[in-house]
Order: sequence, then structure tokens, then C-alpha cells
Amino acid sequence: MAILLYYSGDDVTFKELSEELGISREGAYKNYKLGMDNIRKAFCTIKLAVRSRVLDEEVWDRLLEDISDIYEDLDSSGEQ
Repeated sequence: MAILLYYSGDDVTFKELSEELGISREGAYKNYKLGMDNIRKAFCTIKLAVRSRVLDEEVWDRLLEDISDIYEDLDSSGEQ
């Protein structure tokens, strides 16, 4: 949900997003906030795992490849 709002463009409002998803505006905001919080937590967890060397280098490399593939797919499809 957070990514949907972020990539939908600057003109998107919670009202428009809620209508598109069929939920209340407050629900759209709560889902957005929850999604952003989860993204931040995931980033911090990965960062901690890398710095403490708990995350194997091979796993880290695969994560980077996957993220790069996602951006390449977005670039090739013209999505923002």
C-alpha cells in the first residue's frame, strides 16, 4: 500500500487512493503508515544484519540483485 501511494504520483490523495481500493480514507492512511513503518523496520533489520555480519554475503548479493531487477523492470516498462 505504501509503495502504491508513493509510486502513484504526487497528485494522489488518500481520498483517491481509498476510492480506488474501496476502503475509507482513514483506512488508506493507516495502511500507508503501517506500510512505511514496515519498510523502515525491514531496512533497519537488513542494515543491522549486514553490519553485524549475520547476513551471509551470498544472501546479501542476491537481495541486491533482486532489488536491481525490480528497478530494471520498472525502467523497461516505463513505470515510475
